[in-house]
Amino acid sequence: MRCVGTAWRKGVAVDRGARAPFARLVLRAACCVIGLVLRAEAGQVHRYRVKADSVNLRAAPSLKAEVVSQVDQDAVLIGRSVTNTWLEIVPPPEVEFAVYGDFVDNGTITSARVNVRAGPGINYKVVGRVSKGEKVEVRGRFSDWVKIAPPPDTSLWVALEYVEYIRPPKPPEPAATPKPKPPARVTLPKKPADAASVPAVKPPPPDLDLVPLKGQGHTVSYEGVLRKAGFVIKRPSRYRLVTYERSQIVTVCYVRGNEEQLHDLLGRKLLIRGREYWVQGGRYPVVVPEQIIPR
Repeated sequence: MRCVGTAWRKGVAVDRGARAPFARLVLRAACCVIGLVLRAEAGQVHRYRVKADSVNLRAAPSLKAEVVSQVDQDAVLIGRSVTNTWLEIVPPPEVEFAVYGDFVDNGTITSARVNVRAGPGINYKVVGRVSKGEKVEVRGRFSDWVKIAPPPDTSLWVALEYVEYIRPPKPPEPAATPKPKPPARVTLPKKPADAASVPAVKPPPPDLDLVPLKGQGHTVSYEGVLRKAGFVIKRPSRYRLVTYERSQIVTVCYVRGNEEQLHDLLGRKLLIRGREYWVQGGRYPVVVPEQIIPR
């Protein structure tokens, strides 16, 4: 941004022209929109682009206020608030203000609530204030006054018709979160329709009421977590092997074997190889383990 002039040099005023009633109406409407934007986006930095050369920055929102500095076309100003025809801005860093020299000692303010003025004299307008103990950047002296860089609590004003609001770019859309893959479906064992080609190798436990199917006792291998079977009428075993599908417990089979060994393996993930039998009224097969491998 190029800033022309200082607090003590007059510039060519380009903020004075009278506007037609319709133009003033349009300008006021635009001002209302900008005001709403500023209120809705409080806390954000609002930038404005200058639309002409030698645009005056004044000490107050009035054509009678002294010209503190000037800016040219395409300069960027930071806005603070708007009225119907004026924009309050953060002073550009090149601007110089003044405070009375007796209130400054080695760059530190020594009195409470010292006025910062647009120029070196009490006839210049107050553009802000500094407090006791606050540091200021001293840039020189003018008689009894000290020239300083703009403190944070200072403002200048520019005619609203000579600036345009710079809309901030839209933030990038967040990357789409990939959907989690559903857990692998567990295929439950089905009762064999015809197992004549798979002869039984071992006799079943004598207390099991088996379904009259050929192939009872063939070798199977199942993997899951060992749990107690719970209370089930005519349950073929106190233990069952389960898997978890979408937070639901799915029974794979009942397990018949050494009671003490099975009790010690409760809650553990196991690979069980053994002989499978189907019993009357049973929804799941019964497996007699020949090998149990903890996972």
